[in-house]
Amino acid sequence: EKYRQKNAGEKLTGYYADGFCQSGLYAVLRKPNYAAEQSIWIVFYLFGVASMNGAVENDQAEIYNNKLKLWWNWTALGWILLVSLFYSSGKLTEQITLKKYPLYKRYQKRVGMYIPFVGPFIWKMLGNSGDDNDDANTAKKQT
Repeated sequence: EKYRQKNAGEKLTGYYADGFCQSGLYAVLRKPNYAAEQSIWIVFYLFGVASMNGAVENDQAEIYNNKLKLWWNWTALGWILLVSLFYSSGKLTEQITLKKYPLYKRYQKRVGMYIPFVGPFIWKMLGNSGDDNDDANTAKKQT
């Protein structure tokens, strides 16, 4: 639809004028694909923990007699590395998007990056008023 409007010489409106998707999953999370990938690895880790629980309770594995050791297994390395990788690449793409689309800052205040509804909470904790008028005026000046 966006390219049809552009090719027809029509003025872009709504999300098309903003330049980035804000509907569907993107209305709840800014990075839903990253969040899903991270969730898969965290769940994989939890399956590893659950599989060792029986060994600890039945004392079948000498190495795992301490309950604390139950929570550290080789799958922890996977989720820790991948969550840090996705966090870093997510921050990088956020910076690029902010430079390209000035209205993205308003979207960041409304929507969490990886966890739903965390964005507005963080902005309030940081003491921001959440006033979108300043961002809209800045965007209008830049266009």
